[in-house]
Amino acid sequence: MEGKISVIILVHGDEKELNRCVDRILNQNYENYELIVVSTQKNSELEEKANNTDLMTLYIKDVDKLEDLRAYALNKADGDRVLFVEPNDFLIDEQSITTLNEVYTQKNADLLLNSFMTLRDGKFYFIGGEDEHILRNVFLFQQIEKVEFRKLGGALIKKNLLDEMDADDLVKSDQVLLNRLSRKAKNIIFSYQNKYVYDQVVGNKLPELDSGKESELYFSDTFKIVEQNKKNGYVNKIPEKISVAFCIDENLVEKIGTLIYSISENTSSFVNAYITYDNLSERSLARLAMLNKIIPRLILDY
Repeated sequence: MEGKISVIILVHGDEKELNRCVDRILNQNYENYELIVVSTQKNSELEEKANNTDLMTLYIKDVDKLEDLRAYALNKADGDRVLFVEPNDFLIDEQSITTLNEVYTQKNADLLLNSFMTLRDGKFYFIGGEDEHILRNVFLFQQIEKVEFRKLGGALIKKNLLDEMDADDLVKSDQVLLNRLSRKAKNIIFSYQNKYVYDQVVGNKLPELDSGKESELYFSDTFKIVEQNKKNGYVNKIPEKISVAFCIDENLVEKIGTLIYSISENTSSFVNAYITYDNLSERSLARLAMLNKIIPRLILDY
């Protein structure tokens, strides 16, 4: 028996193409799924659709943030995997869920992200490629490069993976939640099936890359040291002397003077310059000695 999929639509405002989105999902040929729609407003058309099918359940929830709707919807979902579809987007055909689930199953995925087909000015735009396994340690780089890695729409996710998230994680932005999911996922797949359509209707914008503090879009923990230093009241002390090391040979002697002069002119500190050289002529050594005399803030050691 096919695994049950909970398809989730979150409605938080005036979504112009909501009915199209719902109708496309209700027309899927996948046999074992449920459609959960959580909205902040009552909608008579949605209520009628929900009353006419056992596949769809409509919830009205008065919250301020879209992310709160997501947490509520996940609490209602009883599928063993979850597919998010945004209300102005849609699935391209009745085979969409079936196709995505086949990739999910065949690749043994627990987090499946999909290349978007874009509808713009009445035309569809998409790119092709081979479905690929995404390593956990490059997920952040993918979030920078591909918008599909920072938007939940089109993502097919193992429900247990979402259940393992802290309550605070479930109300983070799409980008942050996907980042957290990637840390727990055992097999992340990016698919080029192009079954999910992003419609560039007015007001339907793709998420910009969030590089703020909460986004955790960083590749080292240096920021933690900086934050701790700030808490400790650390004040950086500028050294009285700066040490600079150079490695030169006969070909670089003529250029080292310009470089050392530039350093001298652009710092108020005294500079210790350590020069390591190989096979310098007497003339070149004399030139280095001359630099010691004409640049008073520079102490040469060679």
